[in-house]
Amino acid sequence: MNVLLLVPESARDVRLALHGSSKDVACLESYFDARGMPVARVALPRRNREAMAELAALEVAEYDAIVLSMPGSYPRLLRWIKARAPHSLVLFRAHNAEALHRLDWMRASTGMGERMRLGIRAARALVKDLATVHAAADGILSISSSDTRQYWRLLGGGTRVATVPYFMVDPPPVPTESKDDLCVCVSAIEENPLVRDAANNFCRMVDRLGESLPGWRFALIGSSCATFETLARVEPLGLLDSPLEVLGRARAMALMSDYGRGFKTKILEAIHARCWVLVTPRLYARLPGCVRPFCMTVRAHSAAEFADALERCRQPWPHGDANAALREEAFETLDALFRSRARSRVEALGATQTHA
Repeated sequence: MNVLLLVPESARDVRLALHGSSKDVACLESYFDARGMPVARVALPRRNREAMAELAALEVAEYDAIVLSMPGSYPRLLRWIKARAPHSLVLFRAHNAEALHRLDWMRASTGMGERMRLGIRAARALVKDLATVHAAADGILSISSSDTRQYWRLLGGGTRVATVPYFMVDPPPVPTESKDDLCVCVSAIEENPLVRDAANNFCRMVDRLGESLPGWRFALIGSSCATFETLARVEPLGLLDSPLEVLGRARAMALMSDYGRGFKTKILEAIHARCWVLVTPRLYARLPGCVRPFCMTVRAHSAAEFADALERCRQPWPHGDANAALREEAFETLDALFRSRARSRVEALGATQTHA
């Protein structure tokens, strides 16, 4: 089975190699490589018309499966592909429950004008996602089970929605023998309301600690360092080539925001570095079960819970390999999907030969 993998142009930008959507493309590619499935990867612009112009030069119908892995929803592009490749399996990789994700952007924003603009974007995302579920894609590959249950299946996706979780591909070794009393907040490469909310809550939480936990240090990694006025106890580290070296030294990573759907790839990176992950109760409830043993819940405005969680970060590291479990789940789901497609193609061929 040969595959056409459609990715955003940003996947070719080395500066965005740590962006969640870029890392997720590597997951799909690693699966196809492991299963010996030939893959043609094509980077597309985000605008439908420009993307169609790029694809017009390709014989898309020659591919057994076509996977669109781009942030956002593209029902018009998916329908265009289906019309030109009616016998191909057309799949959409859903990085987020898009309308809920955009609503979170609105909630995390300040200013009436920005909130109105983001509310309109959320409504448009809902319309596009409904069209994707009901008319455009043969299947939806949701990145998290919570998005599958709480969004895609509620939109009517039913059994055509499958959870294919994100996992780290060949994670590099990280020295973790020597841990410092260090808690970090890892924001993102690009600034957005969700990033600001998590960074603001982290810095406020550190401020509420006052003079307690004097042996602990706190640091902020990412784009928020350029825009957020950090406090005396929070060290801004700026953008790094990778957060893994710092996470390898840290005891804890704090992600103090309820907002944002999909899956936060930084959580797996922290766990890989044997770094406890402090999350809000609502975020904890949306995490995969295999990830939860490595996380602690902290309400975003409770300094007492924050201090208690930091002290508990000295306890023994739990058993288990969350990344391996997520990889196994992703592979099993994709195996079942493509085996089913292969059987249907064989049955269709048999029916054609019987009537010939």
